[in-house]
Parts: sequence; structure tokens; C-alpha cells
Amino acid sequence: MVRKRIEMRQIREILRLRHNMNLSYEQISRALRISKRTVEQYIDRANKAGINWPIPDGIKDDQLELLLFPVNKSQQNDHAGEIDFKKIEEELSNRKYHVSLLLLWNEYIIEHPDGYSYPHFCMLYREFKKSKRVFMHQHHEPGEKMFVDFAGDTVPIYCSDTGEVMEALIFVATLGYSNYTYVEAMHRQDLRSVINAVVNSLKYFKGSPKVIVPDNMKTAVTKSCRYEPEIARPFEELAAHYQIAVIPTRVRRPKDKSKVENEVGHVERSILAPLRNFKFFSVQELNKEIARLLETINTTPFQKRPESRKDLFEKEEIDTLQPLPTAHYEYATWKTVKVHPDCHISFENHYYSVPSKYVGQKLDVRSTLHLVEIFKDSSRVASHQRSSIYGYTTVVDHLPESQKVYRAQQRPEYYTERAKEIGPFTEKLINKVMDTKQHKEQSFRTCLGMLSLEKGYGKERLESAAKRALYYNAFTYKSLKSILKTGLDKEKLPDMPADSTESMIHENIRGEEYYNI
Repeated sequence: MVRKRIEMRQIREILRLRHNMNLSYEQISRALRISKRTVEQYIDRANKAGINWPIPDGIKDDQLELLLFPVNKSQQNDHAGEIDFKKIEEELSNRKYHVSLLLLWNEYIIEHPDGYSYPHFCMLYREFKKSKRVFMHQHHEPGEKMFVDFAGDTVPIYCSDTGEVMEALIFVATLGYSNYTYVEAMHRQDLRSVINAVVNSLKYFKGSPKVIVPDNMKTAVTKSCRYEPEIARPFEELAAHYQIAVIPTRVRRPKDKSKVENEVGHVERSILAPLRNFKFFSVQELNKEIARLLETINTTPFQKRPESRKDLFEKEEIDTLQPLPTAHYEYATWKTVKVHPDCHISFENHYYSVPSKYVGQKLDVRSTLHLVEIFKDSSRVASHQRSSIYGYTTVVDHLPESQKVYRAQQRPEYYTERAKEIGPFTEKLINKVMDTKQHKEQSFRTCLGMLSLEKGYGKERLESAAKRALYYNAFTYKSLKSILKTGLDKEKLPDMPADSTESMIHENIRGEEYYNI
């Protein structure tokens, strides 16, 4: 009927421009953006039908159509088989040339002057299109599918302090067989919130179906494709945890999600509409009212069936759902990072070590509330307790040998353990050296120098020199080296009190051999 009204209005305008404005066929063609041939045909038909301008007020569009395009049933039946509507459909679907049905009819009528009128031609094409629209009824087995989507309507949440208004989004999950429905309001439609709502819906249903069918929402589907949609990784983990499959609806295929769209409409009419005059100050307050009205939806009998959604769910579907796992599902985020030259990756203001062989490579980080796991492809290469403060978490085995030694040298135990291997006096001297500093780290270089003297003088002489250094309270590297260099470690200690506070040993002391010239 829309095409018919447009055509009749166009014909009236052609007659007005021709007879009232005295425009040429070409001028009318440019003004109405139709072909000159079409203008000629319409004016010719009007002349044959005795129609001039102005058209009498009593002639309506239907009457004008019959005058211009008289229907000859015998002729139309003869031509019925001459129209290749399949080819017409192909022509119309080719957007490159912007072909219209009117143009195709004009081409048809040139070949068949006694053919169908344009309205009749359009009617036959519409009937051809209807004959092709065959839909398959979607049958859902108990426990097979759960459909999830968001309602188009939102609910305002008011901040009691500032008066600011935030629109709460409405999540809807429906079981395919029983239509048993779960509804939840949330602040935002981010991945964490959507997954949390899915987990809550499974708890509400007290089991999980074999398949979850989300609409192609960006939070669940990272890349829409009719044949191979890409599922967000956290959604894949959710599916693995509950032993379910995630199968998004096909792009631009509303029949795939008709089940949940019907329920969304029902939720909007039965929950959101009754709450339209309520004023909510928190999502929790809104969800409390939603839960009350949701119980009414699920317990109200269907229009054409005696049982309710809840009846059908409890009698025929709940036992077909898979039991929920005992382990609690923990939401995890994923991020791709690059390993720094120091064998660490940076994640949320903290640094975590990985094996040195991955330096410069890109790895995947999976983080939960308490754990940070690092993966190369699908293999986990490191795992750490998550830290919320700035700093480093390092596993020494992850470092190359050179860094392992350096790391070890940053601990007091490294020096005391090495000194203990040499002897008790060396161990005591190292401890004394560390005690002379406010921070032990300040003495590490001195301790390292003292212990390095073992290479040149051996354990026995170093132990003897440490004994003399302790005797004279000489707690510097130069003092210890001077004792060894001058050979004082080989001499017997004088009979002096062990608590003497003044050191008689320093780097400028001349040994006995100095005077044996």
C-alpha cells in the first residue's frame, strides 16, 4: 500500500507539472528524479484514459489506478508465467546499480504492453516473497539452553547526596524449555558484571544448562561472526568451570534469540512498568523489588497452559540441569605483557619475576583477586601471590646465574654462611662488621671484600687474621688485609685484655719484617 500511495501521488504530480506548469518531459524527469520514458508512459496512459488536470476531487487513488491501469484478467493470466520473480529478486539485491521495482516493471511492460499493471506486479512480487519466508519452529530440550540479554529499558538510580541520576541496566536470563527467568539490575555492562550476573543466574536455577546463548554483546563476544564468533577469554573460563558451551546468536538473526526477547518484553511489562513511579537510591534496593515481582512472573500460569514457569521448571527441567561445581568460580582478567630485561613483568604497579629465557617475549597474565599467573601460550611459566603495593616479587630461580649471585649478596645470611664455612672467628668478625652499621646493607661491600681475601691467603690464614682483628677491634677491610699482607696473622697475639677499645692495627702499621734489613 505504501508503494501504491507513492505511485499515485507521483502520477498526480506528473500531470500537474505537465498540464498546469507546462513543463517538458525532460524537465519533469529531472524534477521528480524518474526516467523520461516513465514520464511519457504515465502521460500517455492518462491521455488514453481521458484524465486531464486538475483531476476531479471525487477520483480517489484506487479509482485513478483502475483508470490508468485497467485490469484484464484474461490477459494477466496469460502473462502470469512470464515474470521471473527469482531474477527480479536478484536484481533488487544488487546494490551496485540501485535497481528499483518500478524500473523492473517498466522494463517488463515494454516487452509486454498488455501485461500486469504496476500495483498488480508489486502484489505478485510480495506474494512471491511471502512464499519464501518459511521459519522453523525452535524446539528446546529441558536443560539444554539458557538465553541471556539486556532489556532495552533502564531504571534510574538516584544519589541521595548529590541528586545525580545513574541508569541501572537490566540483565535477563531465561531457560529455553520452561521459560523460567532470572532478572538482575547492575551498574554497568562490563565483563565482570555480566559474568557475575550469569553466575548468579546459575545459582538461581540451581544448576547449569549445556549451552549459554548470549546476544552478540561486546562483553561476551570480542568479534562477531556468523560462523566463528570469538568469545571473550573470561567467558571461556566461565564455560569451562561450569562445563557448558557458549554459542552466541548469529548476527542479524533475531529468530535465534526470540526466546529471550519475548521474556525481555515480558519483564519490561511485568517488572519495569510497575516500578516506573518508584524512586530507588541503590541497585540493591532495586534488586529487592525486582526479586519480588520476578517471583510473581515465574509463578503465574501461562496464558494458554495451566502450569506456570516455575511449575514446568521444577517438574520437568531442574533435574536435567548439570549440578553446580563445589569450587567457587573466581573471576579472572587477562592481559598481554612484555618481559623486561630484568626478568620481570609489570602488572598494576607491581613487578613479578618470570624465568630468564622469556626476556623480551610477550606473555599472557591471568589475575584473580589473590593470584597472578603468567602463561606462554597455554603453559603456565610463573605464579605469584598478588600484591597491591609497589615493589618486586622475585623467585631467585627465575634469574640468570649472574643475577642469582647478585641477589644472594643482598642478604646478610649470604655473608654469615660463607664466613661460617671458613671458621668461627671469621663468622664473628663478619657479624661485628654488620653490627657497626645502622643498616646491615651498608656493610655488605666490606664483608664481601673480607671474604674475598680467602682466594689469595686461604681459609687458615684468613681465620687467624680474623682472630687478630677481633683482638684489636679492627673491623675494616684494609685492617684485615694489612694483617695478612704483613704476616701478622702468623705471629702470636700479645697478652693484652680482649676488650681493648683502641685498635693497634691499621693500614699504615709496619710489620716486623720492615726492620729486618
